[in-house]
Amino acid sequence: RVDLYANQIVKLESSSIRLPPRELRNKKQRPMFYFGGNPFLCDCNLEWLQTINNEENFSLYPIVNDLESIYCRLMFSQEDAFVPLVEVRVKYISNDGQQTL
Repeated sequence: RVDLYANQIVKLESSSIRLPPRELRNKKQRPMFYFGGNPFLCDCNLEWLQTINNEENFSLYPIVNDLESIYCRLMFSQEDAFVPLVEVRVKYISNDGQQTL
């Protein structure tokens, strides 16, 4: 169990939590990570986290046990709103700051 709850994490690269090849791991179970309570930014670099628990990622990434409690801040929102990551659908983020959800 890796608990990173409320650590002021704003950005997270997929490579930072990628698991080593299965043959190098001691355990067959995937580790569990907790990321809720962090002020993530909603951008295209965070899209991978929405699907991290899907079956196709089983051997690549740990389980994010609190995925439903992860919120991210809409970068170009006037309200500075935080929304549930699992509900965000970013179609594009352009250079002029337009964001379509």
